[in-house]
Amino acid sequence: MELHIPVNLEETILLVIENDLIHTRLINGLIDMSLKPTDYFLSLDEVVFALMGCENDGTTEVLKEWYFTQTDKVSLLDSPSRDEFTWLAQEIYLNLKVQIQQVNREA
Repeated sequence: MELHIPVNLEETILLVIENDLIHTRLINGLIDMSLKPTDYFLSLDEVVFALMGCENDGTTEVLKEWYFTQTDKVSLLDSPSRDEFTWLAQEIYLNLKVQIQQVNREA
């Protein structure tokens, strides 16, 4: 087993987003089976936003709503591979950076 330790902040954020996507897929699967997974939420979105330097305020709530719509895209993937999770995480990260820049300009 190869150990991979992220060497920079961007890699760490991408890894957290990727794991959030995997977790979202698992939670959605539990919901589809009529189970109540409310005790299993990890709040990885909060880790992502903290690592990206976002304050926990009203503008962050708008960004989180956007983030959740993006992570929900994982449910559209049929039997996703690790590469698909990685690709979607990269897409979300790049677009999230743009969203944060727009919010900062408007503030």
